Amino acid sequence: HGRRRRSGLMIDPHADAVAALARLAEVYAAARVGLPSRRFVAAGLPVWDEECAAVWFESVQPWSGGLPGVQADQMTPGVMGAGGASGVLVVEVVRCSPQTARDDGTPPSASAETAAAGLVHRDCQLAWDAVMGATADGGRLFGTHGAVWLGWRTVGPMGGLVGSRSRFAVALGAGLRV
Repeated sequence: HGRRRRSGLMIDPHADAVAALARLAEVYAAARVGLPSRRFVAAGLPVWDEECAAVWFESVQPWSGGLPGVQADQMTPGVMGAGGASGVLVVEVVRCSPQTARDDGTPPSASAETAAAGLVHRDCQLAWDAVMGATADGGRLFGTHGAVWLGWRTVGPMGGLVGSRSRFAVALGAGLRV
């Protein structure tokens, strides 16, 4: 289940998402930055009501020389393989936010806001390191096919939580080497 045969090549987006989540945990541990303990592969946009780290594929499609949302001139020649599939991988980390007023109605301090923003911005950097570094370090995650960063944005704040969402176009079907 979850596998499709395309031109004799097996792809398994779920296994790739699980591997990406494991890689994310490795990168956070190496950086000595706490990753929320609730970590999972989501079937789509996750619902969150507490701190969490989620990875999911927004889309997967046959690959025929390009990646979703990426122009041919943005790709590094010789990096992408022929055939297979590509997908949009999303990495989201949600944290508690000091952006709500205290019980007495006073806002959070400027230093608390700045520290929270620094952590959310660090989440962007670490998601980049996890996915793009997986390609650069000998193809541990996405083989030699590669990945392209599509962007980052904050999500929230909502209910005292704020998040970091990064999107990557990745080539699939190369087989994982984790």
